[in-house]
Amino acid sequence: MYCLLLYTSVYLCFYTSNCLSHICHLQVDNFVGGEAAYEERIMSCLVPCLSEFARASRDDASWKTLNYQILLKTRHVSPKVRFAALQIEEAIAQKLKEEFMVLLPETVPFIAELLEGKVYHC
Repeated sequence: MYCLLLYTSVYLCFYTSNCLSHICHLQVDNFVGGEAAYEERIMSCLVPCLSEFARASRDDASWKTLNYQILLKTRHVSPKVRFAALQIEEAIAQKLKEEFMVLLPETVPFIAELLEGKVYHC
C-alpha cells in the first residue's frame, strides 16, 4: 500500500525534487525482503513506482540520482536483487524513451560489469 500511495502521488505530480530524492532512496532500498513475495512485490509495486518517478520528474538531476541508486543495486550480493535492478532500468528506459540517453554514460559501465560476471559486495 505504501508503494501504491507513492505511485499515485507521483503520477499526480504532488512532489518536489527534494521529495523525489528522499523517496527514491526509500523505494530503492525496498529491494530486500521475504523470498515468497519478493518477485511479486518487485514487479507489481517497485518497477512501476520507480519508473513513474522517473517519468514524472522531467529533471535530469533527479533522473541521475534515481538511476545511480538503482545501478548500485546491480552490485548487490543477491542475483535476484541484481536482476530486479535490471528490470527497473529497463522500465525506466521504456518510460523515458530517448530522454534516457542522458543516463547512458553512467549506466553502461554497470551493465558491462554484470555482463563480465563480476560480483561486488556492498
